[in-house]
Amino acid sequence: MNQTEKTDAAASKTENAANIIEQKKACRARVKAQIKHFLSTETAQNCGEKAFNIFSTTELYKNCRTILLFVSKNPEISTFHFIEAALKDGKKVAVPKCRGEKMDFFFLRAETPLTEQLVLGAFDILEPRNDLQKCGFADFGQDCVFIVPGLAFDPNGRRLGKGKGFYDRFIDELFAFQAEKGLLQMPLVGLCYSIQIEKNVPCQSFDAKMNYILCENKFFAC
Repeated sequence: MNQTEKTDAAASKTENAANIIEQKKACRARVKAQIKHFLSTETAQNCGEKAFNIFSTTELYKNCRTILLFVSKNPEISTFHFIEAALKDGKKVAVPKCRGEKMDFFFLRAETPLTEQLVLGAFDILEPRNDLQKCGFADFGQDCVFIVPGLAFDPNGRRLGKGKGFYDRFIDELFAFQAEKGLLQMPLVGLCYSIQIEKNVPCQSFDAKMNYILCENKFFAC
Protein backbone atom coordinates (compact mmCIF):
# COMPACT_ATOMS: atom_id res chain seq x y z
CA MET A 1 0.00 0.00 0.00
CA ASN A 2 1.48 3.35 -1.05
CA GLN A 3 1.26 6.58 0.98
CA THR A 4 -1.83 7.82 -0.87
CA GLU A 5 -3.66 4.57 -0.25
CA LYS A 6 -2.67 4.68 3.43
CA THR A 7 -3.95 8.24 3.74
CA ASP A 8 -7.26 7.34 2.04
CA ALA A 9 -7.68 4.28 4.27
CA ALA A 10 -7.04 6.35 7.41
CA ALA A 11 -9.54 8.99 6.28
CA SER A 12 -12.15 6.33 5.54
CA LYS A 13 -11.61 4.75 8.98
CA THR A 14 -12.01 8.14 10.67
CA GLU A 15 -15.19 8.84 8.70
CA ASN A 16 -16.65 5.43 9.61
CA ALA A 17 -15.86 6.00 13.31
CA ALA A 18 -17.57 9.40 13.17
CA ASN A 19 -20.64 7.84 11.52
CA ILE A 20 -20.87 5.17 14.23
CA ILE A 21 -20.60 7.82 16.95
CA GLU A 22 -23.52 9.70 15.37
CA GLN A 23 -25.50 6.46 15.12
CA LYS A 24 -24.85 5.81 18.80
CA LYS A 25 -26.10 9.28 19.74
CA ALA A 26 -29.28 8.76 17.74
CA CYS A 27 -29.84 5.32 19.26
CA ARG A 28 -29.36 6.65 22.80
CA ALA A 29 -31.90 9.43 22.23
CA ARG A 30 -34.44 7.04 20.71
CA VAL A 31 -34.13 4.42 23.46
CA LYS A 32 -34.31 7.01 26.25
CA ALA A 33 -37.64 8.19 24.82
CA GLN A 34 -38.86 4.60 24.59
CA ILE A 35 -37.94 3.98 28.24
CA LYS A 36 -39.83 7.10 29.35
CA HIS A 37 -42.95 5.97 27.50
CA PHE A 38 -42.58 2.37 28.77
CA LEU A 39 -42.36 3.49 32.40
CA SER A 40 -45.66 5.35 32.08
CA THR A 41 -47.35 1.94 32.32
CA GLU A 42 -44.70 -0.21 34.07
CA THR A 43 -42.42 0.22 37.09
CA ALA A 44 -38.68 -0.34 37.28
CA GLN A 45 -39.09 -2.37 40.48
CA ASN A 46 -41.74 -4.65 39.03
CA CYS A 47 -39.68 -5.30 35.89
CA GLY A 48 -36.61 -6.00 37.98
CA GLU A 49 -38.44 -8.58 40.04
CA LYS A 50 -39.82 -10.25 36.92
CA ALA A 51 -36.34 -10.39 35.37
CA PHE A 52 -34.89 -11.99 38.49
CA ASN A 53 -37.69 -14.56 38.65
CA ILE A 54 -36.85 -15.60 35.09
CA PHE A 55 -33.09 -15.66 35.66
CA SER A 56 -33.34 -17.58 38.94
CA THR A 57 -34.73 -20.61 37.07
CA THR A 58 -31.75 -20.83 34.67
CA GLU A 59 -28.80 -23.16 35.02
CA LEU A 60 -26.53 -20.14 34.70
CA TYR A 61 -27.91 -18.72 37.93
CA LYS A 62 -28.24 -22.03 39.74
CA ASN A 63 -24.62 -22.99 39.03
CA CYS A 64 -22.98 -19.65 39.79
CA ARG A 65 -21.56 -18.77 43.19
CA THR A 66 -20.63 -15.14 42.52
CA ILE A 67 -22.51 -12.39 40.68
CA LEU A 68 -21.12 -9.04 39.58
CA LEU A 69 -24.09 -6.71 39.47
CA PHE A 70 -24.71 -2.98 39.06
CA VAL A 71 -26.73 -0.87 41.48
CA SER A 72 -29.53 0.60 39.38
CA LYS A 73 -30.42 4.27 39.13
CA ASN A 74 -33.77 5.54 37.88
CA PRO A 75 -34.91 5.01 35.13
CA GLU A 76 -32.85 1.78 34.80
CA ILE A 77 -34.50 -1.56 35.45
CA SER A 78 -34.25 -2.06 39.20
CA THR A 79 -31.60 -4.40 40.59
CA PHE A 80 -32.40 -4.02 44.29
CA HIS A 81 -34.63 -7.09 44.50
CA PHE A 82 -32.09 -8.96 42.37
CA ILE A 83 -29.25 -8.14 44.78
CA GLU A 84 -31.19 -8.98 47.93
CA ALA A 85 -32.64 -12.22 46.51
CA ALA A 86 -29.24 -13.41 45.27
CA LEU A 87 -27.67 -12.75 48.67
CA LYS A 88 -30.55 -14.62 50.33
CA ASP A 89 -29.88 -17.55 47.96
CA GLY A 90 -26.32 -17.73 49.25
CA LYS A 91 -24.64 -16.08 46.27
CA LYS A 92 -21.72 -13.72 46.69
CA VAL A 93 -22.67 -10.37 45.14
CA ALA A 94 -20.19 -7.66 44.17
CA VAL A 95 -21.17 -4.14 43.06
CA PRO A 96 -19.05 -1.39 41.47
CA LYS A 97 -17.50 1.86 42.62
CA CYS A 98 -16.07 4.32 40.10
CA ARG A 99 -12.45 5.37 40.62
CA GLY A 100 -11.28 7.90 38.07
CA GLU A 101 -11.92 6.21 34.73
CA LYS A 102 -11.95 2.71 36.23
CA MET A 103 -14.25 0.62 38.40
CA ASP A 104 -13.55 -1.47 41.47
CA PHE A 105 -15.98 -4.09 42.79
CA PHE A 106 -16.79 -4.73 46.43
CA PHE A 107 -18.53 -7.73 47.98
CA LEU A 108 -21.76 -7.01 49.82
CA ARG A 109 -22.57 -8.57 53.19
CA ALA A 110 -25.58 -10.84 53.31
CA GLU A 111 -26.21 -10.15 56.99
CA THR A 112 -26.31 -6.34 56.65
CA PRO A 113 -29.26 -4.38 55.18
CA LEU A 114 -28.43 -3.19 51.67
CA THR A 115 -29.27 0.42 52.55
CA GLU A 116 -26.50 0.40 55.17
CA GLN A 117 -23.88 -0.75 52.68
CA LEU A 118 -24.40 1.81 49.93
CA VAL A 119 -23.60 5.51 49.75
CA LEU A 120 -24.17 8.10 47.02
CA GLY A 121 -21.12 8.22 44.78
CA ALA A 122 -20.01 9.23 41.30
CA PHE A 123 -22.76 10.32 38.88
CA ASP A 124 -25.23 10.21 41.82
CA ILE A 125 -25.18 6.39 41.73
CA LEU A 126 -25.29 4.36 44.93
CA GLU A 127 -21.91 2.70 45.48
CA PRO A 128 -20.48 0.30 48.09
CA ARG A 129 -18.91 1.74 51.22
CA ASN A 130 -15.12 1.72 51.43
CA ASP A 131 -15.11 -0.59 54.46
CA LEU A 132 -16.55 -3.47 52.42
CA GLN A 133 -14.26 -6.14 50.98
CA LYS A 134 -12.71 -5.03 47.71
CA CYS A 135 -12.37 -7.83 45.17
CA GLY A 136 -9.88 -8.34 42.38
CA PHE A 137 -9.93 -10.41 39.20
CA ALA A 138 -8.45 -13.37 41.10
CA ASP A 139 -11.61 -13.48 43.26
CA PHE A 140 -13.78 -14.22 40.23
CA GLY A 141 -13.70 -17.95 39.55
CA GLN A 142 -15.23 -20.03 36.78
CA ASP A 143 -18.57 -20.00 38.61
CA CYS A 144 -19.09 -16.25 38.27
CA VAL A 145 -21.64 -14.29 36.20
CA PHE A 146 -21.49 -10.61 35.24
CA ILE A 147 -24.81 -8.72 34.96
CA VAL A 148 -24.14 -5.66 32.81
CA PRO A 149 -26.27 -2.51 32.35
CA GLY A 150 -26.76 -0.73 29.05
CA LEU A 151 -28.97 1.70 27.20
CA ALA A 152 -29.57 -0.72 24.33
CA PHE A 153 -28.77 -4.28 23.29
CA ASP A 154 -29.44 -6.35 20.20
CA PRO A 155 -30.00 -10.11 19.66
CA ASN A 156 -26.36 -10.54 18.62
CA GLY A 157 -25.15 -9.32 22.01
CA ARG A 158 -24.08 -5.86 20.94
CA ARG A 159 -24.35 -3.33 23.75
CA LEU A 160 -24.69 0.44 23.79
CA GLY A 161 -23.73 2.06 27.08
CA LYS A 162 -23.94 5.67 28.21
CA GLY A 163 -20.69 6.57 26.47
CA LYS A 164 -18.21 6.76 29.34
CA GLY A 165 -16.67 3.32 28.71
CA PHE A 166 -16.44 2.10 32.32
CA TYR A 167 -17.80 -1.37 31.63
CA ASP A 168 -15.96 -1.84 28.32
CA ARG A 169 -12.63 -1.04 29.98
CA PHE A 170 -13.33 -3.26 32.99
CA ILE A 171 -14.42 -6.20 30.83
CA ASP A 172 -11.40 -5.79 28.55
CA GLU A 173 -9.04 -5.93 31.54
CA LEU A 174 -10.95 -8.81 33.11
CA PHE A 175 -10.82 -10.91 29.95
CA ALA A 176 -7.11 -10.14 29.50
CA PHE A 177 -6.48 -11.44 33.04
CA GLN A 178 -8.56 -14.55 32.45
CA ALA A 179 -6.79 -15.25 29.15
CA GLU A 180 -3.39 -14.90 30.83
CA LYS A 181 -4.44 -17.41 33.51
CA GLY A 182 -5.95 -19.81 30.98
CA LEU A 183 -9.46 -19.28 32.35
CA LEU A 184 -12.75 -19.23 30.47
CA GLN A 185 -14.28 -15.82 29.92
CA MET A 186 -16.92 -14.86 32.46
CA PRO A 187 -20.45 -14.98 30.98
CA LEU A 188 -21.84 -11.50 30.35
CA VAL A 189 -25.59 -10.93 30.79
CA GLY A 190 -27.10 -7.67 29.56
CA LEU A 191 -29.98 -6.60 31.83
CA CYS A 192 -32.59 -4.22 30.46
CA TYR A 193 -36.25 -3.58 29.69
CA SER A 194 -37.61 -5.44 26.67
CA ILE A 195 -38.06 -2.14 24.81
CA GLN A 196 -34.29 -1.57 25.03
CA ILE A 197 -33.63 -4.50 22.70
CA GLU A 198 -32.97 -3.03 19.26
CA LYS A 199 -32.76 -4.85 15.94
CA ASN A 200 -29.20 -3.65 15.43
CA VAL A 201 -27.07 -1.64 17.85
CA PRO A 202 -24.16 0.41 16.44
CA CYS A 203 -20.88 -0.72 17.96
CA GLN A 204 -17.10 -0.45 17.62
CA SER A 205 -14.29 -2.94 18.10
CA PHE A 206 -13.77 -1.99 21.75
CA ASP A 207 -17.45 -2.45 22.71
CA ALA A 208 -17.98 -5.58 24.81
CA LYS A 209 -20.51 -8.10 23.53
CA MET A 210 -22.94 -9.94 25.76
CA ASN A 211 -23.43 -13.70 25.88
CA TYR A 212 -27.03 -13.40 27.10
CA ILE A 213 -29.80 -10.81 27.35
CA LEU A 214 -32.22 -10.70 30.29
CA CYS A 215 -35.32 -8.54 30.60
CA GLU A 216 -38.69 -8.61 32.35
CA ASN A 217 -40.24 -11.11 29.94
CA LYS A 218 -37.42 -13.20 28.48
CA PHE A 219 -33.89 -14.52 28.74
CA PHE A 220 -31.95 -15.68 25.70
CA ALA A 221 -28.45 -16.51 24.48
CA CYS A 222 -26.88 -14.24 21.89
